[in-house]
Amino acid sequence: MRPLLVALLALTLGGASAADDPVTGDIYVVSSTGGASLALTSTPGDQPALSPDGRTIAYAASGGLWLMKADGSEQRPLGTSAGERPQWAPDGRSLVYTGANFDLCIPPAQRCVVAEVSRVNADGSGDRNLFYAADHPLWSPNGRRLLFRDFVVGEVGQAVGALKVAWPDGSHVRTLFRGEAIDGVHALPTWSPDGKWIAFNIWRGENHVLYVMRADGSHLRRLIDGTYPAWSPNGKLIAFERFKDRFSPYGIWVISPTGKHARRITANGECQSWSPRGKRIAFLTDSSGLGPASRLVVMRADRHGRKVLAPASDCYATGWAEPSPPVWSRDGRSIYFVG
Repeated sequence: MRPLLVALLALTLGGASAADDPVTGDIYVVSSTGGASLALTSTPGDQPALSPDGRTIAYAASGGLWLMKADGSEQRPLGTSAGERPQWAPDGRSLVYTGANFDLCIPPAQRCVVAEVSRVNADGSGDRNLFYAADHPLWSPNGRRLLFRDFVVGEVGQAVGALKVAWPDGSHVRTLFRGEAIDGVHALPTWSPDGKWIAFNIWRGENHVLYVMRADGSHLRRLIDGTYPAWSPNGKLIAFERFKDRFSPYGIWVISPTGKHARRITANGECQSWSPRGKRIAFLTDSSGLGPASRLVVMRADRHGRKVLAPASDCYATGWAEPSPPVWSRDGRSIYFVG
């Protein structure tokens, strides 16, 4: 851990710009308008998740979950939780995450692993399993339900199945949609900001296909070929990934939830996240053909105002079948990312 005082002194004395910083695998923070980036960890970390009050970051490191203050101080394990992709409950009192279970492989196979979803209190207590053979847990905006997908055994983390919803204690599981998504790392579903709709993808033929439906599974609507949807804060747009062909990088598009007015905003980008006010989108470029590192970039949804902020790790470079998208601070002034 680099002491915050030392890091701030380095910035004051004219530290290198974010565009010149080396890629280390640490968790960084940078101003959303540009400038020098600040390392919050001194050992590799992944998948930062900011608490609802903006004061604490949960992240994956060394096979377990950790917490730290938003300035990088007070780094500590989250109890004995072992897993990835921590997701804060809207009230900040607990988190869900994805773990790996090697005992569920039937029959046992080399490199076989099965994902499962667990929940832990924010103080590290009460760690318990919720769903076996499950992946991609996501809280509803009001915190009353958990969305998740079945893990498809035997695909080594690369496929997910039926989309389901349950109560936060793991009970009252209900299937909303049956359909498999190959390349499950790009297949995270998402709630609309008001919790009334869900966007998700499945695999049809040779393409990912993006759908929306009501939170009860009704009113299913096919939108467009695409994956990894991210709803804008006002609910009027969905940003998503789409590739030209299976050998080209993903580009980022936006579309209305009605399926109208689809447009591409960048030809090379993945793991997009909206700013709190929905004015800008942060994303990571694919490093293929761009040198040793991808880039953290921000731009407006109208395709203007593009700015490269820093070198960054690929969104899927580390972790087990889970992405590590950039994370906005609650006021939109800073972005946390793996650099």
